[in-house]
Amino acid sequence: GNGGMDSAPNVCDLCFWGENFLGLSHTFMELSVPGRLILSPHSYGPGTDPKMYYFNRTAFPTFPDNMPKVWEQHYLHPAEAVGATVVIGEWGGVYVADDELWQDRFKSWLLMHDLSSFYWALNPNSGDTGGLLLTDWKSPNIQKQAFLVNLPASSVLLQLSGQRPFRCPPVASLLSEHARDNRFFRCGGGELCIHLQQACNGLLECSDGSDERRGACKSVSRTQPPCITVGGQDALRPCLLPFIYRGEQYKACSIDDTIGGDPWCPTRLLDDGRYFDFTAWGRCGPGCPVEEDRKFANDACSSQVKQHKLDPSDAGTLALHCAPPPSPPPLPPGTPPPPSHPPPSAPPPPFTPPVSPFPWVTSVMAWVAALAAAACTLLVSWYVFITSFRSHLSLRSFCSWARGSRYRLDPHCARWLDDDAQGNRCSESIRPNGNGNIARNVPAHVRGRAKTGHLANVALNAEHWSSSEDEKEAVMLIDSRPIRIE
Repeated sequence: GNGGMDSAPNVCDLCFWGENFLGLSHTFMELSVPGRLILSPHSYGPGTDPKMYYFNRTAFPTFPDNMPKVWEQHYLHPAEAVGATVVIGEWGGVYVADDELWQDRFKSWLLMHDLSSFYWALNPNSGDTGGLLLTDWKSPNIQKQAFLVNLPASSVLLQLSGQRPFRCPPVASLLSEHARDNRFFRCGGGELCIHLQQACNGLLECSDGSDERRGACKSVSRTQPPCITVGGQDALRPCLLPFIYRGEQYKACSIDDTIGGDPWCPTRLLDDGRYFDFTAWGRCGPGCPVEEDRKFANDACSSQVKQHKLDPSDAGTLALHCAPPPSPPPLPPGTPPPPSHPPPSAPPPPFTPPVSPFPWVTSVMAWVAALAAAACTLLVSWYVFITSFRSHLSLRSFCSWARGSRYRLDPHCARWLDDDAQGNRCSESIRPNGNGNIARNVPAHVRGRAKTGHLANVALNAEHWSSSEDEKEAVMLIDSRPIRIE
């Protein structure tokens, strides 16, 4: 595919098959349930396909040191963009020449980023990679096994742990009780067998327990069964001994703060060896040593101990080995769910402002507030007075100028005329009002001489317009409010 990039016809030229997630860095995809998506790319070196551009030693003389940047762009950046986890679904190769260098560098990169992976392949007939088995399908590829030895791997022994006994196959039917051949171990008290790998594995599979006894361990060249967990929160995991809990060191499984009375051990520890939390523990199996005595008289999970703060000397009290409280029982069908925020049982008390220890401060502050309010009122009044006075002077100046100007009312065309023939300065619009007056826009140079930005229109009363100065009357419209000029 093209990795979600619709307009990228050649994008796969930059990627190996099965590793193209580049488009996820540009899709802005949001998962409805974060943390549930796994990207599982396939990654191979020059032993499988040497034509990839990043294998070119001419362009990249430092190969394979150029590869970590490529892997980060192809795997880590897309995963970070969508909140996914990366698990390498395939990687491997013939492990010779440049392919050996590539695999060594890729393994180091996996370990640095703590990534899980699947190595390809077990079978030897994979033509371009080879396998972990040689062509006889029996002999292991020692070079590849040594190369992979320090990578985290699933234990076949743990995978077989807990498998029930089965009826012995014909090849094992002649075995006596508690005996073995190269594939099976026969349990006592019947014709049941287990896989040989299950003998002395730290878990009781045979009903009589014979698979974990000294004889069974000796038959598989072990001195004793391993110490693993057989139940609890993290079953079939190795016990981590020694460990620190509640400030005390345990060299064997603990019988303090037990769950159900069974000895327990942690399966994960903090960096300094302390107990991690209740999610990482299990019941100790038959191969585990157990402390002979308790180290504490009181149970840390009892209500009496929980109500009191533990002694500060307990260095391991970041977490206690206490089971979480059980979940409430489910509601009967048809029962409405409880409100998310139930109302309080009693109304809250009325708010009472705190009493100041210095009551005179309150009086002084009240006087200061009153003086500030008075000063503010005085300033506003003075501003209004000054503004009105200036507007009045401007209007009277305009009125005096208008009476002696060259603008007059032409009763025939009812518009302003300019004796200087500068008609482009005058407005042609005429708007009669309800009283029969005619309101017209004031010319631009008239507004300039009036020296007021609020002057919008001038209305002249045509009925009282005459040659006598005392009968002339003008009405000015300022902010849509008429103001009569005497």
